Amino acid sequence: MKLFGYDVTDGDDRTKPRELREASLLVDAAELRAIAGFLLRCADLMDAHGGRFGHEHLSDHLRPQCLDADLIVVAAADPAH
Repeated sequence: MKLFGYDVTDGDDRTKPRELREASLLVDAAELRAIAGFLLRCADLMDAHGGRFGHEHLSDHLRPQCLDADLIVVAAADPAH
């Protein structure tokens, strides 16, 4: 697993996400359950679509709930290919 991200001042077309050593989630129990459900759904999509799985945004799955940040799941490259 690798983590990548932007700080709140990054994110325009000229910057790329930086690899992170650590990430912290500041959430309540309901938000954490929503994130867990999203991650399980992503795992199911990866299983179903294999190498065709692109990426999924948490913010797309929790609308109309407003989020201050987004969590994006991207499939790791298959080391066999």
